[in-house]
Amino acid sequence: MTLSEIRKQIDACDEQIIRLLNERADHVHEVGPGERAEGRDLCAGAGGAGLRSLAAKAREMQSRLPEQSIRRDYREIFSASLALEKDLTHPRISGGGDEYAPGGAVAVRDLREIRGAGDDCGCFDAVARGQADYGVVPSEKLDRGR
Repeated sequence: MTLSEIRKQIDACDEQIIRLLNERADHVHEVGPGERAEGRDLCAGAGGAGLRSLAAKAREMQSRLPEQSIRRDYREIFSASLALEKDLTHPRISGGGDEYAPGGAVAVRDLREIRGAGDDCGCFDAVARGQADYGVVPSEKLDRGR
């Protein structure tokens, strides 16, 4: 098989992946109202158990991709699917440290809700727990380790 033929096969795979991701998003959208009506957490399937299950399926299928890649990629897929179900026109923002500090969450004051998280870890924790849609920390804090 020529290199050109292999590239065409890769392109066909990419198109199929996009089609399947869209189909998956449609199913997530369909199940969302029922999950909310039953009081279920829309993130429940995206947790550790869901990722372990997918990693196990990948092992069964003898995937060439490492387990950490499967988990990372599905975290992104789960996140993108969940974002479709949330009203992010007015997201909840968690700000690390003093929200009035230069570079803090004050920059996003016009959005629906801003919560001071106490510190940067608290900010990211609020996002991980679903208490905030986004976390904002001053960029100068992120550069400290360099």
